[in-house]
Amino acid sequence: MRNNVAAIVSKAVPVGKVSRAARSLFSLLMIAVLLAPPMTVTPALAAPPDDCALRSALVCADIPVSLPFSLDWNADAGALPDATGIGTGFTMIDPPSARLAADGPVFDGDAPGYEPSKLAVNTTAGTLTIVSNKGIMFAKPSISTETNSQINALGVGVDVGSDALELRATLFPPAWPSGANSSQQAGLWFGLNEDNYVKLAFVNSSPGSGGRTASINLQSEDDPTVAPTTNITSSPFAWTGGTPVQLVLVLNPTDNTARGTYQVGSGVVQPIGPLTLPSEFF
Repeated sequence: MRNNVAAIVSKAVPVGKVSRAARSLFSLLMIAVLLAPPMTVTPALAAPPDDCALRSALVCADIPVSLPFSLDWNADAGALPDATGIGTGFTMIDPPSARLAADGPVFDGDAPGYEPSKLAVNTTAGTLTIVSNKGIMFAKPSISTETNSQINALGVGVDVGSDALELRATLFPPAWPSGANSSQQAGLWFGLNEDNYVKLAFVNSSPGSGGRTASINLQSEDDPTVAPTTNITSSPFAWTGGTPVQLVLVLNPTDNTARGTYQVGSGVVQPIGPLTLPSEFF
């Protein structure tokens, strides 16, 4: 099955619903976040996507990557550049259907979700920093006025094949303002587009009275005409800004499931899931 990985929040690529296209995206959702390596994808590569309209400033043939795929940002990784021209290594961006005015004019009409001014590769630290305004891939417009508006959902194109696909990322989420709780989140995203996906995200769950708590959310959405769905959220846990968060998302085409694990700092690795996904995701 054709797969596209576009990166959110983040290292996969988006493509539209091409023949059996599925894509994994690393996305940043609604908050500035510092990403640290690695994000690794492990199954076999197949043919390049045949439809990449609005998904890249690159030619379609440059979107697929060989697997395993990993970015450490210790050098210019080519592909889509950051604000200073250093390559991020990502080849695609999922286009938002409801871009927010706060994000300003579109930088590139061929890729309306791509905003290099909000991307910064640091080859000394080996990190990619992504800054964002509000904006998220979520639900249908009747649920929120600010849905399907995420920019810089960066990614790469891959084919899933018959083997399980594993995505990894290490985040260094910043300290959110005391008392702020507006669904700020960052994590891994896999799917067909903003209306058909599964995500594993680190989410701000600080109470309105202040404090620093977060949770992990594994959620899938299927079809833009329905409210998103299957949703598993961990219990809130104490968290300090800048603490590394390691996320692993495993997609299995054999049983159409998504499973995740997460580790905060040096804490115990915790499982989350599984969710059953639509077969067309693979």
